[in-house]
Order: sequence, then structure tokens, then C-alpha cells
Amino acid sequence: MWVLVLWAASYGVTREAILDTARVYAELEWTCYNTFTSASRGNFYAGRKYVGEAYKFGGDDHWSTFLYKVEVLKLKPREQAGIDCSAFVSRCWQVERHVTATLPNISHLITQLQLKPGDILNKPNSHVVLVESAPRAGPVVVFESVGGSIARVVHRATSWSRYQWYKPYTLFNVGLKPERVSISDSAGVVRVKAYIWNDGGKPMTCELALYVDEVSEESRADQVPVTVQPRRWSDEIVLGWPDASPGEHTLILRLEDLSQDESDTTDNEVRVPVSIAYVAEGPGLPEGCSLPPPYPNPFNSSVVLRFRIPKPSHVHLEVLDSEGRSVRTVARGVFPAGEHGFLWDGRDEGGRKVASGVYFCRLRVRGEGSLVRRMALVR
Repeated sequence: MWVLVLWAASYGVTREAILDTARVYAELEWTCYNTFTSASRGNFYAGRKYVGEAYKFGGDDHWSTFLYKVEVLKLKPREQAGIDCSAFVSRCWQVERHVTATLPNISHLITQLQLKPGDILNKPNSHVVLVESAPRAGPVVVFESVGGSIARVVHRATSWSRYQWYKPYTLFNVGLKPERVSISDSAGVVRVKAYIWNDGGKPMTCELALYVDEVSEESRADQVPVTVQPRRWSDEIVLGWPDASPGEHTLILRLEDLSQDESDTTDNEVRVPVSIAYVAEGPGLPEGCSLPPPYPNPFNSSVVLRFRIPKPSHVHLEVLDSEGRSVRTVARGVFPAGEHGFLWDGRDEGGRKVASGVYFCRLRVRGEGSLVRRMALVR
């Protein structure tokens, strides 16, 4: 089984809004009226002007509240007024108050190369910074509420080595992961079932496309338009590869035509390697005919194979190996309408035990078509 998760949009805040908020805190001008001094925690002196809201461990002051505290109430910055690093990020992201340990719970882990403006570098239980730019070469530019001798919200360029133990996270993400997609092949058609999660604050529209081996117009097998409501999973999305061929392939699922104002795509495709060992010929079977899953599956020594037909028919039920070669005919002949069951003992036509591996049960109904079920023998 393979599964796909598509993440879209964020909490309704844009990257521009995040950086605008960060600038307000970093460029805030205020006058200190009550001295606070500390050899290890940064100094503030009465009568002096400062830029950037004061850092305070555990502090969560909105910039306007901070100004009221230090300029009207004349409280001590850093001791009685200010903001810490995680509260600063929470306010910029416009989410409820989080600490460095819980910010990953509301964001998505990405790679350093995927960092974009408004993302963060986070070291749980230690420190977090907001990224303005993250070039592959040169310094990283950040906003951060930092303690120590600076003790304010600052905007600065600094070396990547400062954050070598930090992990990058984004609030915005369309990430495709092989965790919510099921793939099956039967009657000459490979089917892919997937779901999309909209992590945003408004409906998301896009196309979910299925490609085989490469992304090109010629290799596109199917494409489905999708609309997903905010904070909801989509309905089940089914895509098909009608002309599937046996062999090793890569199925590529891609989000396309996704409006940038609805979602910020950091990873818009997932590639799933599949082995199409055998694809049954025929158009499938009409309503009333069925080939239930083999039971048990996987099996150790024997397995029950069942089929149902709505009228008397000539039936051929056989076991195939992973290359589509016949291993054993389980049933052949004219059968009455109804359900029929047979036991395959894991042996070939010569009575020899077959090896562990993947096998297929194929039901052929003369004049109607065929169906295939996959099963695994584990000795």
C-alpha cells in the first residue's frame, strides 16, 4: 500500500503579513523610564531610547501593550515587560501562544533548501528565529527576539553555523507523502485512490494529476479537478492508468493549477515506485460477478479462493505467479449461479510446493471478462 497526503495553505496569514508584523517588533522605538541592569541578561537605562521590543523570558506583550507598560506605567523592560522568542514567532504567525517545544505541532518539517520568508529555524526547548531570507550561499537573514547583551527583537544577517542544531519548519505547506494513497491493479487498469487535506482557511481548488515514469503530456495517465474545504479532507479521489503495462514503474502524483494566494507549494509531488507484476486482460466482469479477496492473506500453507456469478457460466479459476505464468488451475467448467469456494494448498500442477512470494488469483468467465486478486504466500 502507498499513501499520499497533500497539505495546503496555512492559517489564513500570508508570508508578507508575517514579515510585516516582525518588522513592527524589530523597528519599535521606545523610551526606557525605569532602569533594569543585569550582568548576564542585558541592560536598559532610564532616559535612553531603544529600537526593538525588549526580550523577556516568558513574555508575550503585544507591541502596543509593551509601549504602555514601559512608557506610561514605567515598568522595567526585560523584567516586567517584553516578549520572548517563541511568543514573537507565535504573534508573527498569528497563532495562539506556543513555545519552542510545541511550535512543531502546528507546522511542517522541511529541508533547509525549502526555507522561504516567514518560515522558522527552531531548536525545541531552546530558541527559535523567523527567517526573512535563506540563500544557499551567504548569511541567513532573520528576525528574532534574543536575550543576552542585545535583549531585544532584532533584524540581522548571521552565519548558518549559529543555527546548525536548529530544524526548519514552515506554517505553509503542500507536502505530498506516501501515506494516504492506495494503489491496485485489476482487469488491465491501475487505480490510485488518494485524499487531499486543506490546511488553509478558505476553499482550495487545484488539479491532481497522475503521470507514469516522467512528467510530460504524453505520460499523463489521468487528471482530476479537486475542491477541498478549509480544515477538511477531500472526498476520495480516484485516478486511473487504463493502459498499464507490466514492469517496474514510477507513479507520479502532482498538484497542479494551485493558486498561489490559496497555497504556498513547497513540495508539490510525490513519486511512488510500483511493480506491476501482472495486469489481467479483459474488460472486467459485469455486475453480479465478484472475486472476493483471498482469505487469509498473507497465508502460510493454504488459502480460500471464492467467486460469485449471477447465472450459470463457464469459469476458469487459476493461480498465476508474479510474472503472470499459470501455476495451478483451481477450478474449470460450468458452474451454477451463486457463490463457490475452493482451497489452494500452495502447490503447482505437479504437486510441488511453490516458493514464498506474491501470487495472483484470476477468475475468467467465458464471454464476460476477468478479474484478478493479489495474495502473498509466506512459508
